[in-house]
Amino acid sequence: MPDIRIVIDPCQEGHPSASDLVVESEADYYAARRNLRQALADDTDLVVWVRSEGLATRFDDLSREPRVVTQRYDLRNELAAALGAAGIPEIITPEIIREFDLVVKARSRDSTETQSTATWCIRALLGDLWTASSRSPGDLQTILLDLATDDRPSLRGLLAWRLGKWADAAGGDNVWRWLADNPVDHARCLLGCMAVGGYGDMAIQWLTQAGFDADTVRRGMELAREHTADPAPIPSEVLASIIRSQLPRELGRRLVSGGVSALDAATARTEAEQRAVLGYLRERAQQGHLLTANESDQIASWSQSCTAGPLSRQLTFAASLLAERDMPPPLPADASWSQAVHWIERHYMPAYAARAVSGRLEETSDAVASFEDWLCDHYQSLMQETEAGLQWTCARAERLAEDALVVLVLLDGVPLPVARWLKQSLGEEEGVSVASERVYLAPLPTLTRFGKPVLLSARLPDQARAGEVDALVGTFAVQPASCQMAEKIGDLAMLRPGRVVLHHFRTVDRDLLHSPMASLDRWIDCHTIVAGLAEDLKALVRKARAEGVPLWLCCASDHGWTELPDSAVSPDLPSSLDEAAITHRRAIAGTADGTCGIPLPRARFFLPDDFTVARGYTYFGRRPHGAVHGGATPQEIAVYGFWVTTAAVEAPQDLVLQIVGEVRRAVKHNEAALRLTNTNPESVVVSEINLERVSVSPNRLPLAIRASGSEELGVICDASGCGEAFPVSGTVSWQTTSGMRRTQRMEFSVPTRGAATTDREFEDMFEV
Repeated sequence: MPDIRIVIDPCQEGHPSASDLVVESEADYYAARRNLRQALADDTDLVVWVRSEGLATRFDDLSREPRVVTQRYDLRNELAAALGAAGIPEIITPEIIREFDLVVKARSRDSTETQSTATWCIRALLGDLWTASSRSPGDLQTILLDLATDDRPSLRGLLAWRLGKWADAAGGDNVWRWLADNPVDHARCLLGCMAVGGYGDMAIQWLTQAGFDADTVRRGMELAREHTADPAPIPSEVLASIIRSQLPRELGRRLVSGGVSALDAATARTEAEQRAVLGYLRERAQQGHLLTANESDQIASWSQSCTAGPLSRQLTFAASLLAERDMPPPLPADASWSQAVHWIERHYMPAYAARAVSGRLEETSDAVASFEDWLCDHYQSLMQETEAGLQWTCARAERLAEDALVVLVLLDGVPLPVARWLKQSLGEEEGVSVASERVYLAPLPTLTRFGKPVLLSARLPDQARAGEVDALVGTFAVQPASCQMAEKIGDLAMLRPGRVVLHHFRTVDRDLLHSPMASLDRWIDCHTIVAGLAEDLKALVRKARAEGVPLWLCCASDHGWTELPDSAVSPDLPSSLDEAAITHRRAIAGTADGTCGIPLPRARFFLPDDFTVARGYTYFGRRPHGAVHGGATPQEIAVYGFWVTTAAVEAPQDLVLQIVGEVRRAVKHNEAALRLTNTNPESVVVSEINLERVSVSPNRLPLAIRASGSEELGVICDASGCGEAFPVSGTVSWQTTSGMRRTQRMEFSVPTRGAATTDREFEDMFEV
């Protein structure tokens, strides 16, 4: 029997095939009638689509012809046929099928999929999140965020149906049943309650002003208290505009009146709240009020629990900058380079940064003076003999480019703490090893025109090559054609071994250092800019790994910067010095006596010409705008350089630790020695020792240990409560001469000697 059908489709939703007839006009009608008569006569197949309701009734006479089937196009039937199903759930209405083009989607689906018709429809309309037959309360916030951003009114019934099914599965009067009553509005209300519930009566006022009725807000608050034990950050865009506008003001007010404890109310950790906290920190900095260690930790912990992004990163960084730090004592005149590095990294730089951002730089003057005196006394030996100078960053790198791509990033003006953060960020990238990292001394004067050639040439200023290509050719033993200057890291399209690429990262120096702005903002902007560079470098690492190209990446600063206190003055310059020769208000060509600044005779300071740099926080000529560099303060001259690589790096051998001397069991105070043995072929410097029940005098650190050598430190061992053995566990942090850092975990035990009690312990035992 032939397939002769008349399909009534006035909404034009069907999809006729090429051989079907389509009736949309009077002429089409008469042509269709002729073809129908011919098909009946010839007993052949024919399908006629009638797309006009007015013309549809004119085919009624054919209803008496048994060989002709007249049917009205049904989207639900078509969807069922496309899915190979017997039927479609009633909740999937023709309007929904039509709006979301489900028939076309069903026909283009993967035919190997095995899922129920209802599940396919829910996935196609609502997404995978809604396909489960039940949900736990732990999924609530994800569901709420999806509901709150749903702007499809036609799906509200389907959402309510699914939520009702979850409510039935959970049993009782649960959150799913409440949401099913009004899915989108109730979700938005509940998110608002979760976001601002900690603000008490103010929260209820905001939510009421946002248009939610009192009963809805009351129930929303109850459910929020039940389901916000550990809420995730809530995006600001899902909150009502009244909440977005009032939230930062209220949190800012509470921070000012109540301090950091106000963060207890800010459980949603929205971007608006993050901005309010950042504004509060700016006010603290302007007022010269630093954070206590506990306050800094609270803000850092709160910001780190926010959604990862620039704002949370800025908050964490700002909180660390504003933490109160004790000023270190002056640097001893006979301090070694390793002791000076320890003093700079662990003590001075954190204290300086805190005082710089809070306008209290005068408090660092004594420390700066002691460092500058120490530096002038030891500059020659430091730059030549102890490998402290910046030129050592790329020393011994002449073979790196033989079978790898070498990328050198000059961090123009990036300060030590931010450069160190960059190393940490890159070191967390998969497949990356930190090959070396060190604090270096930039050459005096601390200007790019001296620092850059020294870094690239691996030579002192008076021997450095000024040309970039010439410097790279000499340092990395490559041909000029193998050297490339990259304006942007993203410019590196083809990665090939045997090439050396230089990227001069100028943004910090160019955009921040010499612009008038609050010190805290300068530091925050610097960190944000370098975070962008970190992402570019991570992308480069991933590209190199994907293409199988070994990569050696060096990042090093050429100088830092310093703020100037309001009390800074300009000394009178002798007539022998020309003010036109001043650079950045901190350096001037020619030498003057020590009352004017720090003279730098060229022979003693390895310079092509004589210079004088400003002493402490003085400056030459008119007062500069913004931050400055060129001088000899620790923050200008102490810079950070590191190498990371995707190639295999041989790790140094662990140090060997031993307790030397007698440890008596049950005795609290045992004087002994801690012997540290270095089996590596290069010397190491131990910067920190943290061992449980073993007290080490911090005055003995940092401790240098020669290659294949040993050193001993006096320690006190607390063996109270110990039996036959005294357990030792903890960490030892150290660094090799070549710049590899390690934090080594230790765990061993020491046999104790026979029981020994003091007279006092005997009396305590028997209460005499």
